[in-house]
Amino acid sequence: MSRLIEQPGWNWNPLRGVLAASLAMTLAVAGSTASGSDEAAIRRATEQAAAGQYLQAAATLAPVLDDEAASNEALEIAFDAQLAAGALNQAAITLDRLTQRHAGKPTAAIVLVRQARLQLARGEVEAASDTLKTALAQVEKTAESALEIAPVEVELGYVELTRGDLDKAEAAFKNAIRRLDDEHAKYHELNIDHDHDAFFTADGTAGLAFCRAAREDIKGAERLFKRAVARPEVSPQALLLAWRFFREGGETRQALAAQAEHRLIKLAQTLPEARRALIWVLIEQGGSDNLKKARDLGLDLIKGRRDAETLVALAMAQHASGQTAQAAELVREALASNFRDARLLEACAQVLEAAEDKATANDLRARAKSLAPRVAAK
Repeated sequence: MSRLIEQPGWNWNPLRGVLAASLAMTLAVAGSTASGSDEAAIRRATEQAAAGQYLQAAATLAPVLDDEAASNEALEIAFDAQLAAGALNQAAITLDRLTQRHAGKPTAAIVLVRQARLQLARGEVEAASDTLKTALAQVEKTAESALEIAPVEVELGYVELTRGDLDKAEAAFKNAIRRLDDEHAKYHELNIDHDHDAFFTADGTAGLAFCRAAREDIKGAERLFKRAVARPEVSPQALLLAWRFFREGGETRQALAAQAEHRLIKLAQTLPEARRALIWVLIEQGGSDNLKKARDLGLDLIKGRRDAETLVALAMAQHASGQTAQAAELVREALASNFRDARLLEACAQVLEAAEDKATANDLRARAKSLAPRVAAK
């Protein structure tokens, strides 16, 4: 088994935004629209969310949501902010309103994707998988392009990885890539002008690379990770996966690891998700300076969000710095969401074992083992 699989904190954040822009725009314009009095709050909340201030964004929109006629745009931004902030109960209430708005409409599939993200955050990984399969079936019936279908299938692939089902994850990634390749080929056959880059999924390619690494197909994983890292649209999480893979190799792969890290550092200037991924890089690199940077990043992030992944990332930074008591408090807060992710559960176990809570640590390790990506027997 590759060390890539054994590392904690790899998990795929549900807010990475792999949905096709066309689908997101469809949902945003469907149904109710914001009134003039709400537009300022929506703009402010959007700015706060972009800065990683998800708690503040949710609070900004709270008065807007008090109105039953709140726009779909306000509900969408509020849900995403609440989910990122770790306010799962509030997110569930907002999701119910979105579900009612879009019931029976083509846009219902995108609400299902959001539902799956909430289920994943709550540890309901089997339900998240089923929900995404339903969303995929709906999108396949209504979508006009593979560009609208493939992102949902990529999302499904990462949920299957979280479930530990390597075969289903790999199948989902392959299907998404195949859809895009087939449609791209048709554009060429018909000599139609198009955006070539739109038909490549960096996240899907990175997911497939992860599966290849789990199967010890190192050359295949390296080829795919190189393709993903080179793409401008690659997500912070895909860069983290690639960095972990490349840093275990020789001089050539070390150079590729440095490239992935450089891209991640650049993204961290503007993307909160990149700053969180960078915490793991700094922890795993080690050294007092890196650990201080990791703690500072984590402490800054939790000012605007207290979701499980962010809490565990900061906890690991504190634990690595000898601040075990503070780390254990964060871990217990994170565990209250009942998330089910093998890498994060293992990280929590490390912290609680150091805090002398060996019984809970052993239980977490058993749960992590049951969820670890499974390689099919040959």
